[in-house]
Amino acid sequence: MTAAPTASSRAPTGAAPCYDLVMDDDGDKGLAQQLAMKAALSAGRDAARAALEGLTLSDDEKAARAAARSRARKKKLLVAVVVATVGAVGIIALFQLIASLWWWAVGAVVVAGVLGVAALLLKPRIDALRRRLAAGRAARAAEEARLAAALQQRQALAAAEQAKVKAAQKIDDELARLKAKAGR
Repeated sequence: MTAAPTASSRAPTGAAPCYDLVMDDDGDKGLAQQLAMKAALSAGRDAARAALEGLTLSDDEKAARAAARSRARKKKLLVAVVVATVGAVGIIALFQLIASLWWWAVGAVVVAGVLGVAALLLKPRIDALRRRLAAGRAARAAEEARLAAALQQRQALAAAEQAKVKAAQKIDDELARLKAKAGR
């Protein structure tokens, strides 16, 4: 094999071999060169194996291996044909489904557009309604707080009145006791 060309000895980009296009600038082997080496090694191994089999196997064993390879090749070909057929039928079915449903897709796009325009047109009204509802809730909460404060004030006044009545009753009781003690 010949040495890989360096970056300085390469031909212009338009005339460069394909492995030069994937070579690193520091001279490492590129992807194309690695693939070429693997293919060459694989072909060499296959040739060596065939030569070894040709020398060591009998005619019956050679025929048996050739028949096995032929069956394997036919099996691979059959699988490839089945996969290709199923794939083609699947693609055709997908295209047919798309072709039959494209009106639905157009309808969905139109409905989405109408809903988008309606949302844009109704957004100010919806926002105003939300503001009114929030203001109403705030007013209700303020009214409830005012009523609660008034109720607490009323309860405090009632408690003060009861305390006043109890104090007056206590004073009357004390006065009655003192009169009873003095009148004896």
